[in-house]
Amino acid sequence: LYEYFCSQCHGHRGDGNGIVGQHFDPLPSDLRKASIQSHPDSEIFYIISYGKGSQPPLAYTIAQEDRWKIIHYMRTLKNSRGGSN
Repeated sequence: LYEYFCSQCHGHRGDGNGIVGQHFDPLPSDLRKASIQSHPDSEIFYIISYGKGSQPPLAYTIAQEDRWKIIHYMRTLKNSRGGSN
């Protein structure tokens, strides 16, 4: 689900370097950063659902259950990067 809905903007590794996202202002977030990972799941769910900054609202594009699955996957990305930021 992440690859299909998110990687074009946030990159395959969650680093914010997806090919489509490089045209946004502001650029997509690096989902691996501690500052992003520290947000509660409910806040991330809200942002995915209703949008914020360059994040488009996806409540009508991605099923509720699938948005939660994406968040659970996103939590695994923090381990894929060296360092804490």
